[in-house]
Amino acid sequence: MPRHIVSLQNCSEFRQTLEARPPVLLHATAALAMAAIGVALVWAALTPATLVVRSTGRVRPVAQTAPVFAPATTKADLRIARVLHREGDRVARGAPLAVLDTQRLENDVARLTRTIATTDAELVKLDELAERLTTQFAAAEAKAQAELEQATREIERTKTLRESEARRMEAELTAARDRHERNLKLAATNAVTAATVVEGESKLRESEEKLATARLPVDESKRAVFERALALVGEDHQVKLAELDARRVAKRGERATAEKDLANLTLELEQATLRAPIDGVVTKGRYRVGDRIEPGKAAFELAADDAYCFEAAVVSEDVGRLRQQMKARVKFDAFDFQRYGTLAGEVSFISPDSTLLTEPAGRGTVYVVRVRLTGRELRRGELRGAIKLGMAGTVEIVTDRQSVLMVLVRRIRSSISLG
Repeated sequence: MPRHIVSLQNCSEFRQTLEARPPVLLHATAALAMAAIGVALVWAALTPATLVVRSTGRVRPVAQTAPVFAPATTKADLRIARVLHREGDRVARGAPLAVLDTQRLENDVARLTRTIATTDAELVKLDELAERLTTQFAAAEAKAQAELEQATREIERTKTLRESEARRMEAELTAARDRHERNLKLAATNAVTAATVVEGESKLRESEEKLATARLPVDESKRAVFERALALVGEDHQVKLAELDARRVAKRGERATAEKDLANLTLELEQATLRAPIDGVVTKGRYRVGDRIEPGKAAFELAADDAYCFEAAVVSEDVGRLRQQMKARVKFDAFDFQRYGTLAGEVSFISPDSTLLTEPAGRGTVYVVRVRLTGRELRRGELRGAIKLGMAGTVEIVTDRQSVLMVLVRRIRSSISLG
């Protein structure tokens, strides 16, 4: 098959097209396009853009939560008897949150109260008994003293009588001796009979016996008996007082022990009412009547009601651009930010270590970042939105401000490789 070569130089239509001028509309379109590109570049170079790091999170308290512990050791049944506040409630410091079952404690308190009252009554009776013992001792001592004095007077009177009798017997003895001596002289001259001499001698011996009897010491043993009786009255009184004091000491010891136990039970009774340690919001503590709580464990947790922060998990790729005190804004899922606006904040904490996410939907490492919020309410016009603990949302942390042109250039440079 023969080959034919055709040259475009021989084509009159192609030659006419090349020699013809472009239409004016095409020139105007090209000029407008170039002008638009120039204006766009100028706008991009002059218009600032805010670079942000976005992350989701939720509202948390600025300060650490304050736990409310259940009693570690108590006679109270660790069952909830009354629930006064639940999660989300705002409470004042000292407000009761829940009350444990205190039936056993109240019974023990009533028993110890009765024990103390009974002991007090017994101590009063012992004091009255001491007064009666003192009165009885005074009477017994007075009686023994009177008997001793009477015995002493009788002994002294007996001594006086004995002395008088002895003097009289001495006089009789002297007279009898004189008569006997005269009788002896008269008997020598046979002036008296022998019988008279014997009779006189007999009277002399009788007078000597009477004098000897009168000179015998007076029996004072009776006085010693009464002195001993008086001493025994005092000793018996001291023994009874000692026994009484021992009983009173024992009762006072029982009362002190009961008071100590009562004080401990009263403290446990007070601890059975779980109270808020601070002003704040209950963040943990969802109970019903009859629920049992673990001893010594945190039954409630309260967050301080003074300030909130937004806690977000920022991926490790973005955390390098974050710094303390960077400005931020938070959009809350509960409020349409186009109507309610956003809430401003400032980066207050960046965790020094990352956390590994193991969930299938979010594997990777993240850093905890906290943004301190400037308020607790969204405001735009008449619209108001109260911020609550646990509200979820999205935080935008401002990392830099650059022109739109620089952002596009950096994005292009990061998207392509010229090497």
